[in-house]
Amino acid sequence: AMVPRMPLGSLGAGEVYSLTCALIWAGAVILFRKGGEHVPPVALNLFKNLIALGLFLATLAVLGKPLREGGHDARDWAVLLASGAIGIGVADSVFFASLNRLGAVGSAIVGSLYSPFVVVGAFLYLREPVGITLLAGAGLMVAAIVMGTREPARSGVPRDRRRAAEGVALGVLSMAL
Repeated sequence: AMVPRMPLGSLGAGEVYSLTCALIWAGAVILFRKGGEHVPPVALNLFKNLIALGLFLATLAVLGKPLREGGHDARDWAVLLASGAIGIGVADSVFFASLNRLGAVGSAIVGSLYSPFVVVGAFLYLREPVGITLLAGAGLMVAAIVMGTREPARSGVPRDRRRAAEGVALGVLSMAL
């Protein structure tokens, strides 16, 4: 039986945005990898965040939107700032350090842990139910990551196992953060 194909014109906005995001992220990771050869992770992250902040503020100005909308109290802003400090400040710097050790391919493999961490976070913080199928899928992902990052030496050149292990540990930490 043939599998029906979805015509490109029938893609919704969500699918287009998801595919575009993945393509942009893939390009960004490659550029971050190249930049990481010359710039330390924290400096690279600071540069990235300053560019992003400038683009964000420019977008708000072009759209005529205020930086602060009403209805948010100090607690909302504190949670947003803490989330940004951990997710953008710390996690991205740790990710760049992992990327420098593993390369883009190894980093992509370890980055697959993002989904299981979201599942665990949704269970712990949002009390969302987790079924056996979801747990089995997460377990398979973790097993694939372990197997995918255990790369044998190629062409007689021994692989730096310690550097690879550091890269995996940093990658896991960045995904958890």
